[in-house]
Amino acid sequence: MVRIADEAEFTPKNIQTKEERVTTVYKVTIAIDNPQLKLKPGMPADVTIEIDS
Repeated sequence: MVRIADEAEFTPKNIQTKEERVTTVYKVTIAIDNPQLKLKPGMPADVTIEIDS
């Protein structure tokens, strides 16, 4: 991971439920291998981050 924004770009008025929390968006900048050049700069993506505990 290269950078995670300090503040959300979009935060609902009241974050009460798990379903509502998914609409909170933080800008994340990452560095990944892209040998086949399928990913382009600025391309939006949905990702799942798995964290080992």
